[in-house]
Amino acid sequence: EEAMECLNKFGHRLLGVITDIGFPRNGVHDSKAGLRFSKAIRERFPDASILMQSSDASFKELATTVGAGYIHKGSPTLLSDIKNWMCKNWGLGPFVFRDTDEKVVAEVTNITEMVREINHVPGQTLVNYVQNGDLSRWLRLRSDFKVANEIERLGSQELDTESVRDAVLHALRSKRPTKMIKVEPFTTKEWGRNSLFKVGEGSLGGKGRGLRFLSSLLQYRNLADVFPGVDIDIPKSLIICTSKFDAFITDNNLASLVSETDDKK
Repeated sequence: EEAMECLNKFGHRLLGVITDIGFPRNGVHDSKAGLRFSKAIRERFPDASILMQSSDASFKELATTVGAGYIHKGSPTLLSDIKNWMCKNWGLGPFVFRDTDEKVVAEVTNITEMVREINHVPGQTLVNYVQNGDLSRWLRLRSDFKVANEIERLGSQELDTESVRDAVLHALRSKRPTKMIKVEPFTTKEWGRNSLFKVGEGSLGGKGRGLRFLSSLLQYRNLADVFPGVDIDIPKSLIICTSKFDAFITDNNLASLVSETDDKK
């Protein structure tokens, strides 16, 4: 009942759903409640990404009947499995444009790259990503709500492929750039000059991006002036990029150990 209430209230902003197969329904345990809930989602939101979990492997085939993914709860890499599924289906990683043959046409990690690459994407492929909500979902996850809403509205309009491309480019280019400090690679020579450094390439991670954002506010928005008499500063910090961390885990075969530790927590 609570899940249906959330669906009714927030369904228009649905990114996806991760659900158990069995849970209480009308006060009584229903061994297939997750399946019924997934069917209700699919009827209203045909393109929604759904992941079902169970410790009973026999439910894997049932999950496919509603177009849902399936992960066994007993998997030794459960958290990694869920993370990989979310990155692939919810747009948490780079946005990958694929043509009708599933061939990769372009891969982008931010709006600047998307503007540059979007002219190389076949017209109908772009229309499909606009209409099924994948593109607006990816943008919304990155807090680009205004751009996402504009592109979402395009999905309901009757436009030819080139008109869609022009409209998408216009929406992307309308985003007001945010001036952010640059996080430099770590070197002992520069340690005394800057406050933030990174090791590795790729994403800074949530905490790293937060430090960068706050440092930018202090440097470009005069945040310290808003609170007179209060000293605001960020200590020198070294950020280990997520790609470096993932490489360490992979190179040392620690994926199962990390998952086991997180599960116990």
